Amino acid sequence: MTETLPPTFSEPTVSGQVMRDGAGRLWLDVPRLSACQSCDKTSTCSMSVLGGLAGSASMRLPVEGVDLHSGDRVTVACSSNGLLKSAFLAYGLPSLGLVVGAAMMAVMNFDDGAQALGAGLGLILGVMITRWAVARGHLPALTYFEE
Repeated sequence: MTETLPPTFSEPTVSGQVMRDGAGRLWLDVPRLSACQSCDKTSTCSMSVLGGLAGSASMRLPVEGVDLHSGDRVTVACSSNGLLKSAFLAYGLPSLGLVVGAAMMAVMNFDDGAQALGAGLGLILGVMITRWAVARGHLPALTYFEE
């Protein structure tokens, strides 16, 4: 279901166009945004260089459970709490696993090599938990607005 974007909407949004791939799935093609967007110094800014390494100037979001058609222009919004939850899943859990893995080995008086191994195993466990949460749909819902 799509809604009309209210004029005083304050949540983060991005606009894009709905596309259909060869397998018949719908995707929302949205422009890839720079990390900082605070200036136009594209040749001397390291963020611009790193953004260029990402390849495509756009990215695709899967469209499921919404009555949209190929060619539709829509704006997608996610609540601020949803963005925080996504950031925690993507960055927080793996980082927490890394720190806890290293700390557990340090508390048990293992040497530096074992602590590094514990950090690596904690990182892997954090990534696996994140993948499990994403596969089970524990991501915030997106709201689609017609343009």
